[in-house]
Amino acid sequence: MPEHDAGGRKALRSPHLKGTAERSDTGTEEDLSGLLDFVPAASPGESAMSAYIIVEADVHDPVAFEEYKKLSSEAVKRHGATFLVRGGAMHVLEGDWQPKRIVVLEFPSAEAAHAFYHSPEYEKAREARRHAAKLNIILVEGM
Repeated sequence: MPEHDAGGRKALRSPHLKGTAERSDTGTEEDLSGLLDFVPAASPGESAMSAYIIVEADVHDPVAFEEYKKLSSEAVKRHGATFLVRGGAMHVLEGDWQPKRIVVLEFPSAEAAHAFYHSPEYEKAREARRHAAKLNIILVEGM
């Protein structure tokens, strides 16, 4: 039986993240051990909600980033996701957020998004983009 947190979210711990850290562009390490660990638990008989991965990208090497796009697209397709936004014109409506590139992926469930993010296919894509871009990535539950 899966463990749940106080908010009823089911733990989806990834063995790939235990004790892992990623080195950022500034040379500091970011702790990834809790990244995407919890997702909502569906009630019995209830179907899982869609989930969305939202990415803000700052591309430093467009040529190398093309390889990441190719590999990540293959991983997205394999995990049943759909690109809703992939670049495109942006218009700030409020605040001072100035993202350079936004990507939005739709998954059938948070579990599917988690499986994609921690998959060997996406790991290969992440390695390809390591020096090509800095990404901020969040997982958001849908309705």
